[in-house]
Formats: sequence, structure tokens, C-alpha cells
Amino acid sequence: MRGFILLLLMLCSFKAVLAEVKTIRAIVSDSNAPPFALFDQDSNLAGGISKDILEALANHSQLVLQYLALPRGRVEQWLLRDDADIACFLNPDWVEQPEQLL
Repeated sequence: MRGFILLLLMLCSFKAVLAEVKTIRAIVSDSNAPPFALFDQDSNLAGGISKDILEALANHSQLVLQYLALPRGRVEQWLLRDDADIACFLNPDWVEQPEQLL
């Protein structure tokens, strides 16, 4: 539940930044288990809390949502290089530089 609340806070803080772009690039990882992420047989995000939150954010912000399927080990570097805008349910204990990420 703590991760869910942190994600909601992150989404709110991104609102001003995302207003300047037309696409939100969201990392989804198959390391996120149900109910957070549900993947179909082709490994595409098909449902779950992550999908619901990301779609609500994109709709509210009038942004195009682009999913980036990455393994958890690559999430931090993509965020730090600005190759992605958001990652769902990313635990600060899973990254080397949590202070660099919102």
C-alpha cells in the first residue's frame, strides 16, 4: 500500500513537467506481479493497478501513453538518462541512486 501512495504522489508531481510534453514514457516491468501488473501471452501490459493509474494520468493530462517494457535492472539508468518519464512501483531499495529519482 505504501508503494501505491508513493506512486500517486509521484504522479501528482509530474503533472507540471508532463504538461510540456505530448507523450508520457512509462516503464513497465514483468517483475511487477499481479495485481500491480498483468501481462498477456505476448508480454504486453494487459491490466492491473499500474495500467489503470498510467491510463488515468495520461487521460487527465491529455498525453499519449507509451509503454516501455524493461527489466528492473535497466529502469534506473533509463530514468536517469531521461529515456523514460515514470516507472511504476519502483522501490528505492532496488536502485543505486534513489535520491536522484522522485
